[in-house]
Amino acid sequence: MIRKPKKKKHLPYVNLSELYVESVLLEQEEFDPNQMQLPDIEPEQPPATTQQPVVQQPEPKQPTTTQFKLEATNPYNALLLRIYNTPERQQELFSVDGIALPAHSSLINIPLKDIKIWEDLYKIRPPKKDTKDKSKKDQGESAGSGKGEIALYWFMYVYVCKTEGQQAAEQKVRDNRDATSGAPDLIANGRYVETKSYDKETGLMTIGKFSTAGSEQEQDINNRLLSTVISFKILFSLVDNSNVKEVVSEYIIKSLYEKTIPGTGNFNGADIVQSFDVIKKLAEIIKHKKFEDMVKVWGWNSLRGLITNFAFVEEQIGGDIIKLTSEQCAKKLLARIVKAKLGDKPGNGSYVVNVTPNGQGTAWFLVNLDLVDRLESSDASASNSELKINFNKIFGPLSTPSQRVLKSPAIKKAAGLDTRKQYAPEV
Repeated sequence: MIRKPKKKKHLPYVNLSELYVESVLLEQEEFDPNQMQLPDIEPEQPPATTQQPVVQQPEPKQPTTTQFKLEATNPYNALLLRIYNTPERQQELFSVDGIALPAHSSLINIPLKDIKIWEDLYKIRPPKKDTKDKSKKDQGESAGSGKGEIALYWFMYVYVCKTEGQQAAEQKVRDNRDATSGAPDLIANGRYVETKSYDKETGLMTIGKFSTAGSEQEQDINNRLLSTVISFKILFSLVDNSNVKEVVSEYIIKSLYEKTIPGTGNFNGADIVQSFDVIKKLAEIIKHKKFEDMVKVWGWNSLRGLITNFAFVEEQIGGDIIKLTSEQCAKKLLARIVKAKLGDKPGNGSYVVNVTPNGQGTAWFLVNLDLVDRLESSDASASNSELKINFNKIFGPLSTPSQRVLKSPAIKKAAGLDTRKQYAPEV
């Protein structure tokens, strides 16, 4: 017998949420949240640790570029105001990130977005200095000097604008060329900044006339020391003494033929080393009383002056010349001259900056006179009475960043750069 399934009884639909709400309202006519009794719950204690939590300091609020205004408050800004003569172009100038003074010798790359502005500023020559015609103070100089000086000035100026305000930038970043004769180009945050624009930061760079560097006493000693050392090399070519002549004869003959005999205004490290080769031979003659050949040529009176000059050289070098190598003697002499020059310009604790046309790989050398003693004889030379030194060897070495990315048209286009030839803005 087949049983028929019983029909299911359907219960009436009840909205449980409404039923719950209704019951709550019936049980509590008036609801006051302040009368609710909450259980006491102790806050959860963090796990014990000996390490202090890292607190992220919020970055200072950066002012917008519209808060800045380009005014002719100094010759540099007056020149820029004449070139960037619309509010839109001036705000482009203030859109760069700027450059902060590095704490040590460094290579600095500006952001790709700022390269175009740097390139334009790099081509502008700084305004003329010491001109009597005030109407020409904001005109660019000839093409012979100042490449990159305006770009470096402006990027340092904008950085201070954005971190400390434009009034502080006016006081802290400024032209310094008129301060004294031969003064460094710029001053930023109390540090002097001398600009250079060489193709490579790893070679010799000119730092100016050196015969007037240092105090009057330093000038007298250094100039006499240098001229005496170089003179010994030439003078002893006339001595008929095999111990001396074998050192200098080949060099003198070659020098006379090529007309490259060194002087106090034109020499390289090798010239100084070879001069001390001769002086070391002289030291052996003097200290061992082997004067016979020399007396025949000059006589005792002249020889007495020669011995006096030798004693002066040995005293200033600070050691027994026979025991020191010629390289060591040359390094001591060159270090004296370099310290005197860098002490004057730009000064100990200041910067020499080799700027580049695109702002990439700009080399900042922080001058530390204590490091000058580590130079090699090949790290210094002179031409036309101007001293040249290898900053990278003395205050570096600096690692050179890859420049391939900047040669890519795609990257330059992404940075807003015209891949065609760039021209300087009209002045």
